[in-house]
Amino acid sequence: MTQSGNYAQAEEVISPKAKGTARTVRMGDLSDETIASYKESFAQPKFLSGRNVSTGIQYTFETAKGEKAVFVVAKEGQNFVIKDLKIGSDKDR
Repeated sequence: MTQSGNYAQAEEVISPKAKGTARTVRMGDLSDETIASYKESFAQPKFLSGRNVSTGIQYTFETAKGEKAVFVVAKEGQNFVIKDLKIGSDKDR
């Protein structure tokens, strides 16, 4: 498992073309405060939906804080990678 602040494996699962929060995670540009907040949010995610969108497959989860986390994944080469990630309330995203 990747430790806090170690982004070595992020390049394997997040596209170099990623947008939003996914790009920030891939670049390793997260403060310790943000990392702690994400750890708390994703402690027990609840799957809400999955659907096809023009850029891939969109998965929506509810975080432990009651926010929505929306991931878009798509196949690049032989693997599926995260293309976009948005976290927040409906009006924040």
